[in-house]
Amino acid sequence: MATKTPEEVYQEVRKNGLFPLSLLLDPETVASMWVNNVFRRSLSLNTALSDNGEVLLRATTTGELKVAGTGAGFTTYGVATGTAPDAFNATDQLVTVGSTRWDILVEDNDAVIQVRNAPETAYLGEIILPVGGYSLEVSSTIVQIRNRIAGAVSTWQIVGWS
Repeated sequence: MATKTPEEVYQEVRKNGLFPLSLLLDPETVASMWVNNVFRRSLSLNTALSDNGEVLLRATTTGELKVAGTGAGFTTYGVATGTAPDAFNATDQLVTVGSTRWDILVEDNDAVIQVRNAPETAYLGEIILPVGGYSLEVSSTIVQIRNRIAGAVSTWQIVGWS
């Protein structure tokens, strides 16, 4: 039986900036990069840059990448507290830089929130929050809050984690 030789096809990668600047490549750029359709065996080590330098990424025994091994990886947060108005307006918003988790406490009287999906300029649909505590995992820069029922003032706290 004859061995079949694969047809090797190359594709040019037309994206610049695939490597982090801190990698200090020499030369800094190459004229072009290519990929092909032929699989080759290799041993790869995945690394990531942390605040303390380069670290080796690990996997579970089933091959899943271990992520957030030391918690969720949040390093800072912004806190806002207040009482909600009866309607959304531009001055009643919690603004943070790129939060990916939002913890919201509604202490008395139901509230309604809207989240602006980063980096869009329009708000997503309204979410009703009965009295209680909530965690939302969404990348956003702004959360707006208002009373669910006009005149039934809601006291709230919003924490944006990033």
